[in-house]
Amino acid sequence: TQITAIAIVVVISALVTYYIRYGGTYGEATLDPSTASGKYIPKDLPDALVELDRIMGTKGRKEVLHAETELEMMSQYHHGLGTWLRNSWGLWSGESRLALYFYGLGVRHADHMSSIVLRSYWRSLHNEPIDLDEQVVYYND
Repeated sequence: TQITAIAIVVVISALVTYYIRYGGTYGEATLDPSTASGKYIPKDLPDALVELDRIMGTKGRKEVLHAETELEMMSQYHHGLGTWLRNSWGLWSGESRLALYFYGLGVRHADHMSSIVLRSYWRSLHNEPIDLDEQVVYYND
């Protein structure tokens, strides 16, 4: 039917847009066959920032530097890249080493974990203090 054809076009368009934005134009995640996702899972926030910088590559780094505020950057990346982080780094399962690191800080929700990573990345690129303790308090309130 016509509705099915339109739905297929919309889905294909979304997938192509996602690939262009996150798959083919940025750096690549480090592969690790020992994880469920096949992607390297960082052990803590500093390690996550190094891996995220590798994934973002020059193009992504420039985009984050172009974002004038954390809020602007979060609105651009929370759903696309943030979803990828939550899924590929095992934040939803609560069993990956990065999730366990955040649990140790008292951060229990995968959305909050990925938000801390993304905010910290923006702050590090903008030479702002990461203020991890403040972020943990913010997401626990």
